[in-house]
Amino acid sequence: MPPSGAEPRPHLAIADLSDPENIRYVFVQIVGAEFAPGGSDLAIGRLDAWAAERQFVGVGFAAPLSDVVCVGYPEDLVRPVERGDMDALDNPRYLKGYVTRFLEPSAAAALVKDPSLELSFPISRGMSGSPVWGMATGTPGHEDDRVLIGIATHTVDSRIVTWEEVVEGAGGGHPVRTETARVVETGIAVRLSALEDWRPRLSGVPLGAIIAGEV
Repeated sequence: MPPSGAEPRPHLAIADLSDPENIRYVFVQIVGAEFAPGGSDLAIGRLDAWAAERQFVGVGFAAPLSDVVCVGYPEDLVRPVERGDMDALDNPRYLKGYVTRFLEPSAAAALVKDPSLELSFPISRGMSGSPVWGMATGTPGHEDDRVLIGIATHTVDSRIVTWEEVVEGAGGGHPVRTETARVVETGIAVRLSALEDWRPRLSGVPLGAIIAGEV
């Protein structure tokens, strides 16, 4: 969202790197947006701006136990930016972990709307929409290239019982159940390898080509 007083339309804050010694952040209006098919949580937007250099070499695939990184702005940094404090953009939050499993949309367990990744770390409030990436492997000379694996969406809580006891007759003749449980938080990210062939009407080219900077 743009700072108070700005035009109330969807905007994105981007860094202007034309002067490396005086980096400034500007709000660019999102002039068009389109959701992926099938009731997806993922949308693509178009800006009247372009990146000075590619951040990712393309869409990557991450198997369970693959290392991944997520970077974005939690809620406590989003609010200062909305008030016009652009210095908050210099301090994003980085999360690092690994993929724990694949998740598929299911009517029986409505955890996700898209083919997704479950992550070993929770997604901080406000970081929905942040990129999740890994490193390219298998290509000599490109080990440091980043590939975009997913887009962070939300966090899921799981309650795990670690100790349980039933005492017969302790409650006036009725069994009494006691237990100890812990809550495990896991992050969810849309799996882009399942959507890289999607052709948004905004561009007419596959999502994978857009991310790779081929347009």
